[in-house]
Amino acid sequence: MRKLSTMLLLARCGRALVTPAAAAARRGRALAAAPTSFPLSSSKAVKVEYGGAASDYAGDLLLLPFWSDKDIDVGAATIAQGWDAAFGGALTELAESQEFKGKKGESHVLTVPGRLQGVRKVALVGLGPKDKAMEGYSALGKAVADIASKEKASSVGVAAPSRSRDAWTFREHVEAVALATFEGCYVDDRFRTGDNVKNPPKLSSLELVDEPMSVDDVSPDDAYAASLEEGPQESVVSEAAERARAYAQGSAFAKDLVNAPPNVLTPRTLAIASVELAKEHQTLDCTIKGPVECQALGMGVYLCGN
Repeated sequence: MRKLSTMLLLARCGRALVTPAAAAARRGRALAAAPTSFPLSSSKAVKVEYGGAASDYAGDLLLLPFWSDKDIDVGAATIAQGWDAAFGGALTELAESQEFKGKKGESHVLTVPGRLQGVRKVALVGLGPKDKAMEGYSALGKAVADIASKEKASSVGVAAPSRSRDAWTFREHVEAVALATFEGCYVDDRFRTGDNVKNPPKLSSLELVDEPMSVDDVSPDDAYAASLEEGPQESVVSEAAERARAYAQGSAFAKDLVNAPPNVLTPRTLAIASVELAKEHQTLDCTIKGPVECQALGMGVYLCGN
């Protein structure tokens, strides 16, 4: 019994003597293996610009948006007239048969015979009621990302909606479309493998187009024609798109943090991500405070919760 007690005591003393060294070694290995960066999702940058007259567009996919209406008259929409003729009246048939009513989120994609003007597909897209315009423009941006992904289109053109020829002269309209497009292209594949991987859309360019100035429609809009001569769309689209891009990048950063598992998003990696974000933007400052600094600031409740 005395021999056994002596052995246990020596074992305890041995562990007590070895523990600091072993702990130091473990801490060293842990520090060496500690992450030096926080993984962020990567998404392809989409270029957004004003493309001028819809008749000159020559990309993979062209979206023709319509506000919801009891009777949608495709023929009255100048931009859609030429495409309707190319499809042998198929667009008009869709509307007349009530298969297309312009409801928000509704879309019909048609393959262009012979790839007319280089365009491979044309889609009718519903925006919902015009009195809820901002919701409609956001739905249009989402449709851009969704349809581009399904049709594997890298270049997409979006015509000004029916009865809204001056759509791209308003910053808020452009911003809503661009933001919804950017957010629709967000895919987080950082922790997915095999069949679970969701490849982001191939979309690389988005052109906002409208009716040519020379169009002679039922009710000419002199103010709109004058605006085309002055060319405000190019600057409006450029500025609104960049603003939307900033919002989308902030949203993507937040999603990356929230979607990360706890073994990846640790206090250390959160601090690293915050510092890196501040480095990328001159208007941001980042200060990381530890327990001692937090205690000095009287953050007792915060420390108790962490």
